[in-house]
Amino acid sequence: MHDKNLSRQDFKELQKRLSSLKNLRATSEENRKIQTRVGSIWSGLMKSSRHYRSNPLQLHLSVPEWLSYWSDFVKSARSCKGWPAMSDDGQTDYTWHTEFIDLIFDVADTKGDEYIDKEEYTLFLTVFGLSAVNCEKSFTYITRQQTNGHKLDKNRFKDLWFEFITSEDEDSPGSFLFGNPLMTLDDQN
Repeated sequence: MHDKNLSRQDFKELQKRLSSLKNLRATSEENRKIQTRVGSIWSGLMKSSRHYRSNPLQLHLSVPEWLSYWSDFVKSARSCKGWPAMSDDGQTDYTWHTEFIDLIFDVADTKGDEYIDKEEYTLFLTVFGLSAVNCEKSFTYITRQQTNGHKLDKNRFKDLWFEFITSEDEDSPGSFLFGNPLMTLDDQN
């Protein structure tokens, strides 16, 4: 059961799952690189959090704080009509987010060919509890208009991620980036 807070422990769990996906030994250089990247992302997130800046001993974000953070991000994205580097008020730095997207893409691209195909996408998301069927259907949906043989390059992946965060259209391809948004984990079994 989750404690309804986003904490460093959640990022350590993320790092473990990313490393297990790549079958990395704890002492391997590649595992240390992932660990460093995850740590940097966590640090960037906390530094960009208003709640953390007002209380540096708070090493987590509650659900309301997390939702407020993303609400501010969406407002900033709409203001600049794209990826914001900072919040509208200049108080929140969003650069950690690009680093996070790059990490997820790099780990999901298990073949190292600069593309994520259906097999890699499915492998990646099943590590987080989604069913292979849900993943395969979602990948087909998000790549249905691709001209490169149903693969995601990093730019398309970033575009879908942006759409996932900012779109109000539940049928937009980005809404399916992390599986079918209308299907719960229980529905998949």
